This record gives sequence, C-alpha cells and structure tokens, in this order.
Amino acid sequence: MHLSAARLLAAGQFELPRKTLILATALGVATQYIAFRFQAATLAHTGFADQFVHAIGSFNVFQVFAYVAALRLIFNGEVYVKAGSSDFALTTLIALGAGLAGATGEILILDIAVSLAAIIVFRVLRNDRNERAAAFVFGALTLQAIWGPWLFALTASEILRVETFVVGSLLHLLSPAVVWNGSVFVAPDAHSIIVIEGCSAFANILLAMLCWTSMTMWDRQYWRTTDIFIGLAMYASVVAVNTLRLCLMAQSASNYQFLHNSPGATLIGLIVTVMLPAFCWSGLQLTERRP
Repeated sequence: MHLSAARLLAAGQFELPRKTLILATALGVATQYIAFRFQAATLAHTGFADQFVHAIGSFNVFQVFAYVAALRLIFNGEVYVKAGSSDFALTTLIALGAGLAGATGEILILDIAVSLAAIIVFRVLRNDRNERAAAFVFGALTLQAIWGPWLFALTASEILRVETFVVGSLLHLLSPAVVWNGSVFVAPDAHSIIVIEGCSAFANILLAMLCWTSMTMWDRQYWRTTDIFIGLAMYASVVAVNTLRLCLMAQSASNYQFLHNSPGATLIGLIVTVMLPAFCWSGLQLTERRP
C-alpha cells in the first residue's frame, strides 16, 4: 500500500539526508529570486535580449558569491544526517514564504522567510561547523538585503549628519572656497550639491560586511579576533571612497556629471567591487601566516 511521505515520516520509516533537503530548499529560493529579477526586467524593458541583459546586470556580485558560499558550506557539511522535524519545519517555512512571494509579487516576504530560516539554521542545525558558517552567511545576506536598509531608514538623518561633517571638514582643508551650509555644498562657480540618503556609504558598508562574512566563512568556517580588523579596514575603505567621491562632486559641475552618471559611477562601482575582495583576501592571507 502506498504511504505518503508525511505518514512515513510520522511512522519513522521515511529517511532523507538533511543536506539534500536544505540544498533543494536553497536552490528553490535561488530560482525564485532569479524569477523575480527577470520579472522586474520584463516590466521595465522590451525585447528578450534587453530584458536578459538588464536582469543579469541587476544581480549583485557579492550576493551571488555569498549564496554560492552558503551552498558550498552546506554541501561540505556532515556526510549523512537524517532530516528531522526541525529540518522539515525549516523547509515548510521557506516554501510558504516563496509561495506567498510568488503569489503577491512581494519579494520582501521571501526575504523575511529566508532571514527566519537563517536564525533556525544557527539555533538548531549547528552540529557541524560548515552549517554554522552557512548560517552566518545567510544571516549576512538577510542583514544586507532587509534589516540593514530598514536600520538605515530609521537612522538616516544621524548617519548623514556624520558623513556630511566628514565631507565638509575634508573640503575645508582641500577646497576652502567651497561653502558648506548644513547638507549643501556650493562651489565658487555656483555649482551646488546636497547630500541625501542615496549619497551615503551605508549601502556599501553592508556590501563590505557581506563580502567579509562570506569570504571568511568560505576560507575557514570560523572566526578569529583578527577578523575584526579586516572588517574594519573594509568598512573604512568604502567610507573613504565615498567621501572622496562627494568631495570631488562638490568642487565642480563637470566632476559631478562624471562621477554621478556613467562612466564615473560605473568606475566607482568597479573600484568597490575589486577593492573589497582584495582587502579581505589580503587580510585573510596575513592572518593565516601568523603563528
């Protein structure tokens, strides 16, 4: 007589490797994210080629690497552990989130489901250091995608006040002719800029955190005290790049046009994309050489 998987599980006769279950769930979530990206590109652009290019371009390289790192960590976990009730509860939670997100078109629902799953992985599925490392990466992903932007929305005025002070102080030393009034900077030729939320380095700080976490967990699956200094160096680097960018944009209209629009904006993005992994990799190599 045919028995359903649920009945077999209840009877203790159905066995499924936990690794297989989690990998299948993670791949399902990745497929859902890809579908959302292509759906957004379909609504914003016409023609398959244009839609495909914009959909691929919308993927964040740090997010993609983090997801690959998390999948690799799960795959490298314990050889065989039977999936239990907590594992199936985790899968059900994410599946419900994916289903609701697909039905409503709200990717935030899926993000919240993944963030809750990261907590469950860290609290329950942590028998293996690879699983713990994967939980850290999933946590960093959700912090960068959901909770970080929410935190910034709540504290944007304070963060911008600090960033504006740093930019104004540096401009006072480098270009004293630029007038600084609150969040507005006015150059001698009457060109002016105002520092708003989109000018903040906070988004790049979140990317640095994601890159730092995923690369460290990929490398050795545990933290060292020296990793704090690697993270701080990465955060300082993106703040320095953004501060220099704002200073240059405040000095002239030509600087603003170049750095705020393409190709300058593309160049800044490329610098950050190369700089963060380079800083992290160099820091990890230095710490590995220490006795």
